[in-house]
Amino acid sequence: MPYCEVMDTRIYYEVEGEGTTMLLVHGAAQDTMSWRFAVPFLSKKFRTVAVDLPGHGKSERSPRGVVKRTEDYAAYLNAIIDKLGLGKVVLMGHSMSGGGVLMTGLNRPDQVLAAVPLDGAGMTLRTAVSYSDDLMNLITINTYDYWETNFIALCGPKTSTERKRLIGLEALRSSAEVILGDLSAYTSFDIRDRIEEIEFPVVLITGGEDWSCKPENVAATEKRLKCPKAMEVLDGVGHFPHMEAPERVSEAAIRLLNKVAGI
Repeated sequence: MPYCEVMDTRIYYEVEGEGTTMLLVHGAAQDTMSWRFAVPFLSKKFRTVAVDLPGHGKSERSPRGVVKRTEDYAAYLNAIIDKLGLGKVVLMGHSMSGGGVLMTGLNRPDQVLAAVPLDGAGMTLRTAVSYSDDLMNLITINTYDYWETNFIALCGPKTSTERKRLIGLEALRSSAEVILGDLSAYTSFDIRDRIEEIEFPVVLITGGEDWSCKPENVAATEKRLKCPKAMEVLDGVGHFPHMEAPERVSEAAIRLLNKVAGI
């Protein structure tokens, strides 16, 4: 199993396919396994490199403690790209990491060919579901029960019961402390004052039934972007397109990246 060490942290990653490198970054409380349904399709076009963020999957926790800022996750991604000698990559980030890949590109535009926020771009403008103090207390007390139920509820109506069950189980592979750190990371992230600085191409893909990152919120992000851009809404799909409809999301990403970035 391949690992690299960056920022004093042992990071796990998986590589499939050949061609232009696409770095796949999972969402909150998940890991590289969340990409297992999409990689067979994406790797027909790209060399996919899926990583476990610190404290997730097979990666170590940061020696500085649980990561609680999307900006810190982005710094890890910049370091991973350098460490593995990936050159310029396509960044695809789900949910929390939708904002993370945009931040990664803002940090180091020289590392990025294009970015694909997947059901995450609404959160870059702080238009995510609001978390009241009462809800935060509930999540803190019953982290796993809440997160598993929430993951299942975020799926679209056309997603099979079996696939919903597998998506719910995704939430049980991270520690409660890491999950709460991720919650802090994506609810505090805000690049509204920098969104127009993005110059690399951006492809926005979101599920039409995603109530946590609504299509209209993604459209608000798309409207503010000044770079080459494209947006697609996947009808009947919820918050996990790469797991609910992996072939559709892969086809959309490949088609739109070719359109806006010539990749």
